[in-house]
Amino acid sequence: MGFLGSLEEYLESNQLFSLERNFDFNLTCFQRNNKRQEKSYTDFLADGLIERADNFYNKFCFLNECLGRCEDEEKFIEIIDACFNLLKYEENSVLHNYLFHVISITDDEILHKNIKYFEKNFMDFLYDKNYIDICSINSLMFTYLVLLHNLKIGGNLNIFQQFITSYKLWSSKFWSDTKLERKKNYGILIYQIQKFHNARDAYLDLEIYTVYDAIAEAYKNVGDVIHSEIFCDLSNELKDSLISSQQLHRTKQFKLLNNDDHHKIKNVFYRINSYRKPITIEILYDFIFQFDSIQNIRAMIKLLENLNFFTFNQLSEISENILIDQINLEANDIYICPLEANGSSFIYQYLTSHSDNLDTKYGAKLKFERSIEDVLKKSNIEDEIVIIDDCSLSGTQTSNILKELLGIREIKPHHEIHCDKIESNLLEKFRISKVNLCFCVGSSYAENVLRTLIDEQRLSNFKVYIGKYLHMTTPTDPNPGNRIFGCNSLIWDSVKQRDDLKEFCRKKGSEVLRDIAEEKGWNQEKLHLSALGYSDLQQVVVFPYSVPKTTLSILWCENENWKPLFPNT
Repeated sequence: MGFLGSLEEYLESNQLFSLERNFDFNLTCFQRNNKRQEKSYTDFLADGLIERADNFYNKFCFLNECLGRCEDEEKFIEIIDACFNLLKYEENSVLHNYLFHVISITDDEILHKNIKYFEKNFMDFLYDKNYIDICSINSLMFTYLVLLHNLKIGGNLNIFQQFITSYKLWSSKFWSDTKLERKKNYGILIYQIQKFHNARDAYLDLEIYTVYDAIAEAYKNVGDVIHSEIFCDLSNELKDSLISSQQLHRTKQFKLLNNDDHHKIKNVFYRINSYRKPITIEILYDFIFQFDSIQNIRAMIKLLENLNFFTFNQLSEISENILIDQINLEANDIYICPLEANGSSFIYQYLTSHSDNLDTKYGAKLKFERSIEDVLKKSNIEDEIVIIDDCSLSGTQTSNILKELLGIREIKPHHEIHCDKIESNLLEKFRISKVNLCFCVGSSYAENVLRTLIDEQRLSNFKVYIGKYLHMTTPTDPNPGNRIFGCNSLIWDSVKQRDDLKEFCRKKGSEVLRDIAEEKGWNQEKLHLSALGYSDLQQVVVFPYSVPKTTLSILWCENENWKPLFPNT
């Protein structure tokens, strides 16, 4: 098969080239111009393929007219030199046409012998950036790829890398001034490199999909949805490939999982990668491969698919709904403050203070203070006090804080102290104030604990509000409620799948909690009860900044032999 046949095969083998025909070329013209067709010099110029008769074109035409076939290595090098010199001074969107003709009449032996010379010039050209327009390097790369296909040899990785990363080296003006069709050609050539080289290089893949995204955005901005979606699809396809190829050091384990497993893992990754300590796909795979069998790995993937991961947007919406829909706030002043000085309540102060919906509903009524005591010093008894926090699943921490504020908690050496007792002159005011305890996520278990404390302490104006309600009961209740390993949990394929993973999580959870258990003076029963989340609540609740301790311990607690997916503060 001759060069022209190779070119035709190359173009037809690629869906983008065959669909778009982005590059201007004419194989029939190449064939007609060959000396064997007895074409005259004047006829050659009249074809319109060459419009200017400068030094380069004269040499090009001389080669065609006088030699017919290029069997002179020096003449070939002279033509190549002239070609690269030309590109330093003017743009040439059809350079590949001329180069294809030169190559088509040059013996393959000469091409093989001088491919390195062509590559050196190309590399210098890219490094020096001695080109006026993107179409010049597009033409060169197009020619280079077809030449490699014809000679059946591999390409120079350095050329590929430099061509791809040149996008980042151009000024924003150079890129923005480039015509859309030339941007598209650049993207299609990168697609060719990606397929032609067939190498997985994470750095290059990152550069490639960055270019795809830029081109997709350019077409989107001019309303060309079809081409925008083409490059979006190419980008997404490459991102998926990049995700799937990052666990190079876990090749054997990686092969144990099927395509469906990897698809599920990627979906989990997209949901959780906004956690405060960035979670990469590599970290996710590292976590999953800590499990002791393929069955438990797949069971853990299923558990992660059912994770209750709350984003900041979701938490903001839930807190808005509580304050607008659940509570009847008719007071002149509404004070929002944290329950403890260093807790997550401050996050919700920020979210509520930046809520347009709450501003529209309450406006200047909303006032924000840094502590309960600050509120009590300024508020009237008829004012409303709102405390918003992320969750109360067991009720233990919230009730401990309330007891500390009231000065009634029995403090033991291993206890964590959350706050000081309210000043004596403000304590009675606190007891009779309208205090709204609001939790974005809560359980019936925690609600019962808090209501019992409120009743015992006769805090008649205290109310509890929960945005997203999780039904849970005490660990000894025959109806275990919303526990991930409970008999009511419907996510599992089989009882064995559930129980095997539960046993692994309990055993590993006991190990990672051992230091905490020693510090807090837990007995073995308490350690065993906490291994699947404090109070044995077996939750899978995760917030973007931390994890409740009622969530499975292996998800947030670590030791030297275990790395959790969501390391806690």
